[in-house]
Amino acid sequence: MVDALRSAGRVLRPRGRVVDVRPVSAHKPTIVIRRGKQRVGVGPIIRDPDPDVTAAVRAVRSVVRAGDFAIVYSARPTWVASYARLADIERLVAASEHWRLPAATRRRIKREWREGDVIELTRPFSLTVLRRAS
Repeated sequence: MVDALRSAGRVLRPRGRVVDVRPVSAHKPTIVIRRGKQRVGVGPIIRDPDPDVTAAVRAVRSVVRAGDFAIVYSARPTWVASYARLADIERLVAASEHWRLPAATRRRIKREWREGDVIELTRPFSLTVLRRAS
């Protein structure tokens, strides 16, 4: 990732910008069932550390420390995705080698979910705008 950032820096004009968007390295996505205006907390998804995300965090720190880039903007907004069924969540979890849906969370979704409810998955992400040094 450091090499990718430095390569981007070589093709950018002075003071050009790079946007880095990635998952927050340490978080537990949470599941909520929304029933009209009511929200019922169900539980977390277990998320193992992702070495690629950890490496990206180190890479950004490295290029900033080296003076190649400066941070112009940094935020940790929250992203909420909506799903109609437990099967949709199970497919999402199965697609990630770093996520696991605990049995207790799965049972609670089955117990709480009703036709017409929406299952929401909330995740923070990191948004950083880097400016190339002049």
